[in-house]
Amino acid sequence: MKKLLSGMPEYSAGEAFGKRDFRFLIVIDGEQTTQPDVPACLVTRFGTKSLSNTSYEAGSYAYDKYAAVARVYAKYFNAALLASLKTRNWDKCEGKVPVADS
Repeated sequence: MKKLLSGMPEYSAGEAFGKRDFRFLIVIDGEQTTQPDVPACLVTRFGTKSLSNTSYEAGSYAYDKYAAVARVYAKYFNAALLASLKTRNWDKCEGKVPVADS
């Protein structure tokens, strides 16, 4: 949780972009999964990586806090990553878009 609280999602997105890791963040909160607010075709193309609160006891303060902070972190990370993709015109559903390294 410390990384989420003190982290800079825009900076992390820039690092990921530089490494050609175009995966968007999703948040797994128990049975719910928060999807990125980006075009679905980009999620399909590049994939996702997850933040999950499963290491905390369900219903605890830490569990709920992690989920809340992770959703905000993911929102800003995904927005910054999408902005970086737009600078190269890689945010289009059609056309040539580089495939992320696995």
